[in-house]
Amino acid sequence: CGTDSVVLYWDQLLLMVGPYGDWIRYPYDSIFLIPEIDGVRIISSDKCEFLQKVPTKHLLFHRCYRGNFQNRSTAPAAMLFDALEHFDKRSPKADENIRSIRPELSEAVDACIEAAGHEFNQVRQRSLLKAAAVGKTFLEPYNSDRFVEMCQILRVLNSIKKSTDDEETICRMIVEKLANKPGLSYAETAKTAHKVGQPKLATRLLDYEPRAADQVPLLISMQEDELALIKAIESGDTDLVYLVMLHFKRKLPLPEFFRIINNKPMACSLLEDDRRVEIASIAMLESYKKKDLTERTNKLKVALKWFQDDKEHSFEAKAIDENINLTLKSN
Repeated sequence: CGTDSVVLYWDQLLLMVGPYGDWIRYPYDSIFLIPEIDGVRIISSDKCEFLQKVPTKHLLFHRCYRGNFQNRSTAPAAMLFDALEHFDKRSPKADENIRSIRPELSEAVDACIEAAGHEFNQVRQRSLLKAAAVGKTFLEPYNSDRFVEMCQILRVLNSIKKSTDDEETICRMIVEKLANKPGLSYAETAKTAHKVGQPKLATRLLDYEPRAADQVPLLISMQEDELALIKAIESGDTDLVYLVMLHFKRKLPLPEFFRIINNKPMACSLLEDDRRVEIASIAMLESYKKKDLTERTNKLKVALKWFQDDKEHSFEAKAIDENINLTLKSN
């Protein structure tokens, strides 16, 4: 889980162990864990979560939102944020706060900008960015590129929450805004869209995500199962295909599982030999339920295909082939 801890999962328990032996546990049913450079992605049958250490810069503001002034943090970034409150009240305390952190003012401005990026509350986003804006007016020179970039990122993400236009219009607007921002993630934007109840928009945005490793797990969490399998196959990454198939196996009845993968050669080729026999057996049983001879024959052909792929079941393949011929002759 990043570089700070180890995450283990067994028997419906997720355990995170820190570098000094401290631990936290979370109850989960059936999940997949995907390690990332800054945390771990947790994928269950109904959602995708991300477990990471709360950024230090964001923790600096915890006491600014909770408790009274006497209990607030004295870290430079928190002092700058507190100066904003005095600035709005036209209190000379604002200037006093900023002077007290003058050597660390640039660091404080950067921390306010980054903390805004971790906030979902738009009021706090604006407050943090406003604090950064106030702080950088006292710095000469100061590179404002990151400040401008963060404003653009938050504007895009927040527009998803507020807009009432149709998904296609919103998607086009977001893509246009992100087109020239190579560092921004369509997957993260799609995740936000899904969280605020815009699943169709989220799916559209994921079409623009170039990294299948980010795209597929999110599609699974959005219950876009077949699309997740298609994207995994298109990526050519067998690990991703296995991930989706394992998800299918745990979630779906066996006939439905086989129905989905039946016309996807790459997925079929990854099945173990005994699974091929299961597919054939189910197809054969389903054929007997069909009254229409054409439908029955089609099911038998599916069973034949799977038995033919397994050399140890040549007898079954031959028997089904003869059955098909007899069925066709009787028609």
